[in-house]
Amino acid sequence: MAAASENGFPDVSEEFLSHGLTQTLKALKDEGTPERMAEHYDVTTKNVGHSFLSLEPNDPERITATDLFAVRLLSVRTPANMVRRILDTEELSTNISDKLGALPAVRLEDTTPTDFNKMEEFYIAVRTGLTGNKSSRMMATSSKLVARKRPDLFPIRDSVVCAYLDRKKQRDYREDWLLFRHILRDTQVQELLAALLEKIRKIPSKNEVVLDTEPLRLLDVALWTYAKQS
Repeated sequence: MAAASENGFPDVSEEFLSHGLTQTLKALKDEGTPERMAEHYDVTTKNVGHSFLSLEPNDPERITATDLFAVRLLSVRTPANMVRRILDTEELSTNISDKLGALPAVRLEDTTPTDFNKMEEFYIAVRTGLTGNKSSRMMATSSKLVARKRPDLFPIRDSVVCAYLDRKKQRDYREDWLLFRHILRDTQVQELLAALLEKIRKIPSKNEVVLDTEPLRLLDVALWTYAKQS
């Protein structure tokens, strides 16, 4: 894990942030990105699309079986013992709920070092609830579960996207949060995401395309669909 800098954020280089932004702009500018995203969000396909967030109920105060099912739609394993641990262990579920309730009411791009501390407490509580081991990695499942609860705050740490951003061997989730925070703050990224929405809506289709509304989720999908076909 990277050391914390004096301002409380992970100590990362400008080169690291710049490379991630460059890779992001490449994906967002690609001519095929609108079509790929439209297919991902097409409710007639096998793709999970908007269902990851829209499955109800989505309890704002606790993790439920519906949340675990939504995560399962993103092709991660949720063994029975893991489900029982996180749903039926009162001490763990109470701790997760407490940390969920303490999360800042801000988007990732507006976070402060104090917010990162709250995010980390929730992330670790979820990871511990899933595995029973505070030090376990469990990157994909943990990140997808916290993203389900707060899609405006947590990016999904998918191996495909991590590899595309040259993050495959990196294990510090805080570095990823800081990278996506940097990306979302970029004016060009904001403009390209807005333009993508318009392009997707103009694609002729007989099927129903239901998009997410959170910029972070749209960014996740744009990067994943681009990186997967690269």
